[in-house]
Amino acid sequence: MQQQKEEKLIKEFNKRKIRQYIVMVPSIILITALFLSKDVFDILSQYIPGGYIKYLPLVVVVPMILFTYYNWRCPSCKQHFGKEWFPTYCKHCGAKFTK
Repeated sequence: MQQQKEEKLIKEFNKRKIRQYIVMVPSIILITALFLSKDVFDILSQYIPGGYIKYLPLVVVVPMILFTYYNWRCPSCKQHFGKEWFPTYCKHCGAKFTK
């Protein structure tokens, strides 16, 4: 019974980790492209009025932060992991995320 619970926690943690990658990687690429590439900026400025395009990074960053706040929690005790990336165990309840 205990082993099944541990496997379930590991599986849920891995799902959360994958979701985190799915959100963060494209967001970081988009933000980097916006700041470093004049071509991307020029293309987007055709569709977004000039005064609003400066807020585009916020449209990406704020939802990413909110998603991380709700997703990046221990599957067992629901406490936030904080700044630690991909922990092997929860510092709050001791749940292990690796075998």
